[in-house]
Amino acid sequence: MVYFRQDASPILDMTDAEWLADANRTLIATVKVVAPEVPTFALTTASRCVAGKVTLVATLAHTGDVAVDALVQSPYGSSQANGLAAGKSNSVTFSTRLGAMEAGALTAKVTTSVNGQPVTKTCTAEYSARSCG
Repeated sequence: MVYFRQDASPILDMTDAEWLADANRTLIATVKVVAPEVPTFALTTASRCVAGKVTLVATLAHTGDVAVDALVQSPYGSSQANGLAAGKSNSVTFSTRLGAMEAGALTAKVTTSVNGQPVTKTCTAEYSARSCG
């Protein structure tokens, strides 16, 4: 390797020990690893009678800081809620087409992107039996 003086003339006899000052030979670096933010939300269930049939209602309240996509699944179908903004909530309904519904559970799978990486969280909420007869 050839080094140059301030006047642009080459230094042809420099040794490796001369080109880097002793004080600059040790480098200390601090690396901070931060876990990706996990989506935060609350999933609640309710049921109501519509025309003598049970309708299951799932409400997803988004309490995080970035928009999320949610897939809510029940024994009576599934529903996608995309782009749910921070601080907002979304309710989805499932028609059971039944006069009475047994107790059960539904699941919400919430996905977002943090630093370009997908982050997913799954939550389950139970619902009570209901009769509309």
